[in-house]
Amino acid sequence: MEIIDLIQKGESSTLEFKSTLRIDVKTGRHEKFIEHSVLKTLAAFLNSDGGTLLIGIDDNKNILGLDKDFNSFSKGDKKDEFQKHFDNIFGTNIGNRFQRYLKVEFPEVDGKTICSVTIKEKSEEEVYITNDAGLETFYIRRQASTIDLKASETVKYIKEHWKATNSSSINAEVTELLNMFSSKEIFQNEMNRLLADKGSIYYQEIKEHWNSYSIFDDSPFLNEIAINQLNRS
Repeated sequence: MEIIDLIQKGESSTLEFKSTLRIDVKTGRHEKFIEHSVLKTLAAFLNSDGGTLLIGIDDNKNILGLDKDFNSFSKGDKKDEFQKHFDNIFGTNIGNRFQRYLKVEFPEVDGKTICSVTIKEKSEEEVYITNDAGLETFYIRRQASTIDLKASETVKYIKEHWKATNSSSINAEVTELLNMFSSKEIFQNEMNRLLADKGSIYYQEIKEHWNSYSIFDDSPFLNEIAINQLNRS
């Protein structure tokens, strides 16, 4: 589909417009919250069914182009500087390993250059945005908007959308860690450490089932690996 036709369709669960990458059109200043708005849309596409982000188009389908962003860079090759800056904030806040899902292009529409970022499919793993304080937020697309999920909603969403891959991954990684443990005390200390690591892929699984007073509970997941460990202690 031609870009102009895509624009005329309007925003949807798989299409989003942003006026700029980093410039507040009201003040003309470089603002972090503008960049964050772009990044959370891309993270939401990666966590949903993919989609296309068009930068240089406002919410009313007006074609603005990238001049405001281009003029914020001091070096001569404005498009190259834009691309480098995009790559940098994406890698820092989402992760360089997710770059492979992106297709970044700079089409001309009505004589103006815009940026098209296409994500063809959902990521093979869940994607978070990390802010300056190191806190992670999980976003998805819903209708024509990007929303963040609460912790409990995130757990349920991840289990529903990455159930097959995550289940085996969690069990394999935790079991591998347990192979290194030589006692119940070490096992408990490691579980406490993992609980403190909210970036751990098994954090929510452990949080749901871990009992700080005993390594036994009604969770087949933890019960099995705990018994296996104690048998070797």
